[in-house]
Amino acid sequence: MRSKAFEDMKHDSRGALTRLRTVLLKQRLLANERMTQSQLNRILRSASKEHLIERTLLADSIWSKHQAMMLKRFQLMLNRIEKRQQKTNDNIKRLNAAVLNDQSTNDLETEYRRRLRFITILHAAISLDLDEMLRQAEDFQARLRQALVGEFPSVRVVGAIEFEFINLDLMRKATFEFEGKHSGERKRSTLFDMLGPQLSKSDFCVLVHFHGVIDLGTDDQERTKQRLDIRLRTFSSCWSKPNQIQIKHFSDKFGATKKTVSRSLQDIARYITKGCNLLHSKHRYFKYKVAFDQADLGTALDAMFIKEGTEDARMMPFEQIVLCTDAMDRLMARRRTRDGYVVTL
Repeated sequence: MRSKAFEDMKHDSRGALTRLRTVLLKQRLLANERMTQSQLNRILRSASKEHLIERTLLADSIWSKHQAMMLKRFQLMLNRIEKRQQKTNDNIKRLNAAVLNDQSTNDLETEYRRRLRFITILHAAISLDLDEMLRQAEDFQARLRQALVGEFPSVRVVGAIEFEFINLDLMRKATFEFEGKHSGERKRSTLFDMLGPQLSKSDFCVLVHFHGVIDLGTDDQERTKQRLDIRLRTFSSCWSKPNQIQIKHFSDKFGATKKTVSRSLQDIARYITKGCNLLHSKHRYFKYKVAFDQADLGTALDAMFIKEGTEDARMMPFEQIVLCTDAMDRLMARRRTRDGYVVTL
């Protein structure tokens, strides 16, 4: 029979292990340190979440696979447009084959740009609660389907639901003295409008949102876009606040280089399957974004919050990284094909 002293010692050991785990999960990466796959795996093991290793978009191999799958969905949208355009070109009988081929190529890129848009919907800003994150993801998909199906028969949507972890305390302190000042102020204003009085005093929240590509169909695209924007904002009170919905043209340049629609779709497929807060130069980071745009990535803003060699206050603590991984796993598991985060209409 085990003595009471032995049982007390075992209990104390378990308690000490739990306390140690709690301390470890509140740590962050150091300044200018980028998380590796092996680091992520160690964090998951320390939280007794070994079953999440190599199961979600946060695993590089799965991210790569899902990028390719998303790009295939986008390609189907292009094929649909190309098929329609080919019918138009077939009617141009007076042109010889060479001229027709040149014209067809030029018209196709123009038609892609005329019909396709990048769409963002900010659905809800909520507390760091796993069940609520999943409930809001399901709620978003149901509302979007109800808003569009039957109202816009020629419109197609393909995209992904994402979770962005936000440090509200950081947002309050930020002065936005950097290139993305307008974007940062706009994000802060939008978030606190969405949060409401109870959550606005919190230190953290999760932004449940959607990024995707929309095909506006063959009718007057600008008119369809306006109708769609009005429909989304008025259909659900969830999306009625300023800046919650954005529908914009694809960029035609990257710096001084011309950017094709196909290249834009590759970048979008990579971006919306990233599974974490931030993608920069093809690398992923568990880092809080202060602005909507990518303009808050420089060291000038970092210097406002961190010192070299110390914990980076703009990095998510390990416990939030575990929550992010857990939420993504459950979201993916909504379908047998592990793409439950994908929205197609």
